[in-house]
Amino acid sequence: MPETVLLADLALDDIAGELRRCWALLRDVNRTASTAQAYKILEQLEANPDKAAELIDCIDPRVRHLIEETYPGGWMALQVDGPDPQMLINAISNVRSSLPKPKKGRPAGTKDFASERLASALADIYERYTNKRATRRLLVDESKESETHVEYGPFKDFVDETLAVIPPILRRTRRGGLRGSDNFVRTAVQSRKV
Repeated sequence: MPETVLLADLALDDIAGELRRCWALLRDVNRTASTAQAYKILEQLEANPDKAAELIDCIDPRVRHLIEETYPGGWMALQVDGPDPQMLINAISNVRSSLPKPKKGRPAGTKDFASERLASALADIYERYTNKRATRRLLVDESKESETHVEYGPFKDFVDETLAVIPPILRRTRRGGLRGSDNFVRTAVQSRKV
């Protein structure tokens, strides 16, 4: 019994570690690198002109680069002389107006690095603690008008149980829905074939 509890604790620690990595990917890669996020950051800076000069050093590097390209004198003027509040707001407005107004959600065709990483990590953890390969099992359901496939099996059960306790934002799709466990199982098994 103590060995089982120890293995369960280790597996939970591994899952928690992978969730932290996925959260960082979601925050740092899926979001801030996008044009939509740049637009939102610029919009926030423009709405708070008094804080823009104070926040310029802490914003996303891509957004700062866009501002530096538009600011009179470029990055050197910002760095050496410090930002002139009015010139900074003008530069921010110019950059924001040059970007397309974002639509809601992640742009079509962009990779969801956080979900892919989570799926692959769940397969790694499952294989490490069960000594079994993460596989897909499909049951053909012919009872409906069209033939459908239903996922089942121990790896699917593990994914279901794990997804039940993680923050829903890690499962969010581009259109705002929640990615199902079947998708994670499919992605995890495909990551093993590479």
